[in-house]
Amino acid sequence: MPEQSLPARGSLQSRGAAVISSVTLRQISTILPPERAWGLWASRQIVARVMDTFGPSLAGTDVEQVDVRLPDGRRVVGEWVRSATRTDTDETRAIYYVHGSGYALCSPRTHRRLTAWLSRLTGLPVFCVDYRLAPRHRFPTAADDVRAGWDWLTTQCDLDPERMVIAGDSAGGHLAVDMLLQPGVPHPAALALLSPLYDLTFALARAR
Repeated sequence: MPEQSLPARGSLQSRGAAVISSVTLRQISTILPPERAWGLWASRQIVARVMDTFGPSLAGTDVEQVDVRLPDGRRVVGEWVRSATRTDTDETRAIYYVHGSGYALCSPRTHRRLTAWLSRLTGLPVFCVDYRLAPRHRFPTAADDVRAGWDWLTTQCDLDPERMVIAGDSAGGHLAVDMLLQPGVPHPAALALLSPLYDLTFALARAR
């Protein structure tokens, strides 16, 4: 991967997204009923608009939709995101991204600017799995979909697990760790977690 220096603090865009989220989504979510379909729909629209407005540029990004089935019948839905400027041509390497946001709100679309930035930064293609969301689909459906995505990449796409990176944020971080704790799962070269929700009891959050 090409070496690049990382900024000491978030960009103006990322800081703007954090501010807008705190005064919109966090406030509105207190009155939007998550148990109602329209409440979830409204929350998802807000997240998508914030990410579209403040996320990194999508210029020069190629997006390929995926909807396939494994030989055992499991379905894999998601998208490949590739930066036109990526320099790594090793077809056995990639990033597997598991998006977050409470298991109920986000999608590969809301995280596309982030996955495009990762592809541009690392020179690698990024596959973001579109796992099924709560509350319509109860746990462990999301975990099953994440496992299916990894199995597809490592058995059907000729990708070498030991030359790949799994990344995830928030709930996606939990789903990534959950998958790697399962028996028989080939481990990647690295695991990158962004504010992972791996403590579902929230005991650590309360202690802090």
